[in-house]
Amino acid sequence: MRKEIEIGGNNYSFVANAATPIYYKQFFNKDLLASLTSGEGLQIASDALPELAFIMAKQADKADMMNLKYKHYIEWLEMFDALDIPLHAEEIISVYYNNVETSAEPKKKGKGARNA
Repeated sequence: MRKEIEIGGNNYSFVANAATPIYYKQFFNKDLLASLTSGEGLQIASDALPELAFIMAKQADKADMMNLKYKHYIEWLEMFDALDIPLHAEEIISVYYNNVETSAEPKKKGKGARNA
């Protein structure tokens, strides 16, 4: 999923796909799915939010994900004011959540259901 989000008066692209958790783990040495799972449903830890946003932004930029360095993360964060990312948390997280939700209908109907 790709989405443009206005942050601090500028538009930024974010992309989430099946590679997002792999890139996240490779770069931050953390399991993204563990960071997202909490209590009743999916939530994201406050420290994981800018990390996830960075990975999705770099995917949108078609960056060389295998050669990202920590300095790239810091440089990216320096583009924002302190509260820019937390204030847009819902929009940023929705990019990832909408990517993992399924819209497919089940192929099989419940037991005993037959076409008449």
